Amino acid sequence: MGFIGLREGSQPTGDSAAGVEDLLKTAHRAVAAVAEDIEGLRFNRAVAQIYDLANALGKFQQALESGYSAAQLAALDDAVTRPVQLVAPMMPHLAETLLGRARQARPRQRRPLADRRPGLAG
Repeated sequence: MGFIGLREGSQPTGDSAAGVEDLLKTAHRAVAAVAEDIEGLRFNRAVAQIYDLANALGKFQQALESGYSAAQLAALDDAVTRPVQLVAPMMPHLAETLLGRARQARPRQRRPLADRRPGLAG
């Protein structure tokens, strides 16, 4: 998957894991918080959590402009779909469109909000 800001055709260099753990923790905390907010019908708070995650993704991606490792790219790839997954319960048609554009479309089915890893969310 290509990311805006990462040069087309560029390859990972080095073995840095800088920021990877923080990004994954932020993503999983957002998943847990959004799930709790949606279950409690606190949609404004859920949207605010999604914005926070999007901002963290943007900062992480900016840090990768000068070079990135395979671990950093994998973390970005994992985390970048989460905002779309988190929007899905509130705007399913938008989420399906965005996932389709990312070539990650799946058959429409009822699925969990997003996978949660308790160790990363706490």
